[in-house]
Amino acid sequence: MAVRKRKPKNYVNNADLLIQIQLSKNTQLENEDFTPAQCLTSELVKMLIMLVERYSQKANWRNYTYLDDMKGEAIASLCQNALKFKPEKSNNPFGYYTQIVTHSFLTFLEKEKKVRKIRDDLLELNGFTPSFTRQIENDEQARVDREDRAITHDEVVEKPDPHGAQDEYKDHT
Repeated sequence: MAVRKRKPKNYVNNADLLIQIQLSKNTQLENEDFTPAQCLTSELVKMLIMLVERYSQKANWRNYTYLDDMKGEAIASLCQNALKFKPEKSNNPFGYYTQIVTHSFLTFLEKEKKVRKIRDDLLELNGFTPSFTRQIENDEQARVDREDRAITHDEVVEKPDPHGAQDEYKDHT
């Protein structure tokens, strides 16, 4: 007799999400003065938090020092936009919420890069060492500049004389 493997249970699945979304939307209809975040069921909030936690464990986000801030921003964004999902248009709330989390993480990262750039500019103006990222960027830019100067120098040296003076000189020697 063959041993049947159990199908792993998803941490968040579309069927459970759809049920919780409908319950939350019903709460919103009953209480029009509530904010969208107040209408969310506790089960839906747990699912959204699990989704953000799992997403934050991906390799491309794992080592950021401000990962907790990114997760907090994503959860706030999800709570604000959770009830904007329309089950009549799609039956994939997991994909919808994952896109919200992705966008939130990327937006936070862009904001953080702007802040880092300003901080590094101020540090350099005051004679201090900038962040490691800025140091790498500066080293890379210096390397590219050296290569550009070397290429330009080689091109100038190797260009033939447009008037043919070198050819005449070669003929006479």
